[in-house]
Amino acid sequence: MLFERVPKCAGARHASERLALEMALQHDTGTALIIGANTGAVPNDPAFALLKRAPQWQQLWVEPVPALHSQLVANLASVPNSTAINAAISMDGATGGHLTMFCFGQDGNQTLSKLVRTFERSWIVQHHVKPFWSQMCSLDKEMLLSIERDQLARAALEPLIAKIRVPALSIDELLRTYAPHMRRQQVRYVQIDVQGFDDLVVAQLPFQNRSQFGRAEDVVEGKAMPFMPTSVIFEHLLVGPNRTAAAAARLRRLGYHVCIDHQNAVATLGAKG
Repeated sequence: MLFERVPKCAGARHASERLALEMALQHDTGTALIIGANTGAVPNDPAFALLKRAPQWQQLWVEPVPALHSQLVANLASVPNSTAINAAISMDGATGGHLTMFCFGQDGNQTLSKLVRTFERSWIVQHHVKPFWSQMCSLDKEMLLSIERDQLARAALEPLIAKIRVPALSIDELLRTYAPHMRRQQVRYVQIDVQGFDDLVVAQLPFQNRSQFGRAEDVVEGKAMPFMPTSVIFEHLLVGPNRTAAAAARLRRLGYHVCIDHQNAVATLGAKG
């Protein structure tokens, strides 16, 4: 399998993710992109705690689900230089407009309650679905349904999925709109968790795109500043092994070391181990 070519990360679970961010934070200044931020303060995710202690960094936290974005805004209130953006990243790089998301929860996941209906609670208990699934949203309805292989059970699950419309941005639009000074504070850290389309977002990252660094203020010591974050992390669990391996291969060609942690692929520029 292609997936076997991506080595496992060394150390305890989630340790490599924390190390990747710590490597990026060795730069005094920088920009962090957190795409699929949830509420920011997510268990087993070190980004919020570490970036909260880096007030000199510009931080862009992107979350499309309205209820989660509202909580994200509240959580970032005390974090300097942070911006909570209510948008989804388009899968194909299209700009502007809105996208339809599919969410567990008959209210379209507009509350933070994971089990917002008695019927949902009973279904989840009966079918042994992990409770966090009932908080999930995706641009692909089939991805949500795929957690249940039994066709009869899928038929019972489908009525629990609601549609919501959310603003859409491409990565290019995100950077141009919210990080206009990224040439001075270069993007050092990218974290992506978009429920099954993470590799498509990675593909939009403008690695070594020097065409946008043509003006005098984009040049340091006579050299253009390419887009080359120190660390890139993306969730691989819902992407699948072949697409994960393809994304990892592209990152390796750019000079990154890539390994697989419990649920994330961790890419660090020039690092090993």
